[in-house]
Amino acid sequence: SFPEAEQLAVTIKKYNQEKRTLVRVGDGYEALNAWLPPKEERRGIIFIDPPFERNDEFKTILNALLLIKRLFATCCVMIWYPLKELRAVANFHKAIKDHGLNKLLVTELRILPNDVAGRFHGSGLLLHNPPWQFENKLNLLGDELAKNFAVGNNTGSQIYWLD
Repeated sequence: SFPEAEQLAVTIKKYNQEKRTLVRVGDGYEALNAWLPPKEERRGIIFIDPPFERNDEFKTILNALLLIKRLFATCCVMIWYPLKELRAVANFHKAIKDHGLNKLLVTELRILPNDVAGRFHGSGLLLHNPPWQFENKLNLLGDELAKNFAVGNNTGSQIYWLD
């Protein structure tokens, strides 16, 4: 049993009157070939929330993103990642750009100073192919989250396009 997935399905059913959203449980990386592209949709959202239990997680995410782009180019992909090892995040962003991916919006929320290596100090969200003007809404949300959760110097919210 997966209570989080069950609760998500209940919540989505409550607010999604069109019934076009699916909650699937399993290893999403392994299932991408089976699930994509959807038969009747031309647009969609895929959210990747990796466990970050392996050292090669960013490489796995990049491979998934490349596969998604090939199979379902019109979807928006949202990828969550921890702000912990900043060099790994910078390398991830560079690898994405090196593979020719574009339309990449990044939002990061730093809730603690990054003065201790290896300590979780925030979260990042990379969006491939986000909806038009979505960064404006994210900016408002990021400012509000930073106001309520950020502590100390060099904290806060930022949004930028990876070019």
